[in-house]
Amino acid sequence: MYLSAENYMWETLKENEEISNKINELIGIKESFGRVKQIKWDLFYWRKANHIHKWFVDNCQNGEDECHSCDVSFSDLKELLKLCEEVMANKEKASEILPNTTGFFFGGTEYDEYYFSWTEVTIIALKRILELESMFEEKGIFITYRSSW
Repeated sequence: MYLSAENYMWETLKENEEISNKINELIGIKESFGRVKQIKWDLFYWRKANHIHKWFVDNCQNGEDECHSCDVSFSDLKELLKLCEEVMANKEKASEILPNTTGFFFGGTEYDEYYFSWTEVTIIALKRILELESMFEEKGIFITYRSSW
């Protein structure tokens, strides 16, 4: 389960070529094989945090769990953060607030230390990512979620 930031490089051809040449030089390629068109950063990775996955499927993928990438807005991330914080404040209501889901390779469905650990780590990650909102908007960087089961 990956949350990524992506940016298409719309700079002039010359600027794009300069970046490509510098990268080629850095990694030891003597020929130019093309231009950089997109940069992608992995912002966060979950493993078998099926409650987080279910939330993305239900709220960002129109309920379709087909292991494809989907766009995620900052308002989506703020809503997920709010729910994670609510879970941590009301652990006995976790199944109502941010329910687990079952499926192939989805991990356990208990509301246990594993569930709450991923919820807590998600809070930390989302707070850090949300600090980047104005920069991402200014630079045209967008966020995607993708899972692979």
